[in-house]
Amino acid sequence: MDLNNIKEDYVIRNLFREARIMSKLKHPCIVSLFETMQKADNSYYIITEIINGGDLCTFVKDQRGGKLDEKATKVFAQQFVSAILHMHQRGIVHR
Repeated sequence: MDLNNIKEDYVIRNLFREARIMSKLKHPCIVSLFETMQKADNSYYIITEIINGGDLCTFVKDQRGGKLDEKATKVFAQQFVSAILHMHQRGIVHR
């Protein structure tokens, strides 16, 4: 991101805050932050792991009838609860 193009202060604050928050999270169901960099030209980089396979919404829509079966739903629900618990234990609230 080119920080010179961002005009609102709250966007900058939230950008740096997001990186700080991500650095506290180490969980298999949460994308990992590897590094942040700010270059002399005021470019800001957030380096995260790559997750293949698309998003959950597309995955669900691609299932028969556009919904998950109970077994798959249970697995995803357990992963969500585990990730949110991990965040809450570190004082982070997901919005």
